[in-house]
Amino acid sequence: MAVGIGRVALRFPGTRTLKDKRNIVKSITSYMRKAYSLSVIEADGQNTCNFSVLEMAGAVSSRDLANRLIHNVVDSLEENFDCQVIGEEIEVWEA
Repeated sequence: MAVGIGRVALRFPGTRTLKDKRNIVKSITSYMRKAYSLSVIEADGQNTCNFSVLEMAGAVSSRDLANRLIHNVVDSLEENFDCQVIGEEIEVWEA
């Protein structure tokens, strides 16, 4: 079993209020949970209207799958949401 852990920094260029950003973050976290079965939290940027850091984790059967899972999630964010990925960190732990 392997656990993929990702940390992604996002910028929201179209948001002007915290409410706007929180709606987008809520949509993103819901999407990650449903589409990829990941655990997700907003780890930083809660009080900034155009920036957020999300941390995610998911368990799968192999190291390669864990790596691909997190990469696929990060790659899909800009395609599906009004955000820009400005940084990412990915780790895979094998048990």
